[in-house]
Amino acid sequence: MSELPLAAWNGLTAEQAEIFKARNIPTVEDIAELPDTVRARIPLPGLGDIISAAKRYVASADSRVVAEQLRKNESEIEAAKSELAE
Repeated sequence: MSELPLAAWNGLTAEQAEIFKARNIPTVEDIAELPDTVRARIPLPGLGDIISAAKRYVASADSRVVAEQLRKNESEIEAAKSELAE
């Protein structure tokens, strides 16, 4: 899965995104994985909510990737079955 830049995520305001970028945290995935030592140095109200939203985004993106791969695999299996039937 490719990483989502903060500017492309609607889970932050532009000001919040700038605060993260200034701390070398450029993607939603980076926010989702913030260690406690870094969290303590980010002066944002509602930081826990932002991190939770980032984790939900990452989890849903991972689910979409898996579902897409399953659909692709099923399509390939059906194509192989058709080829064998001929």
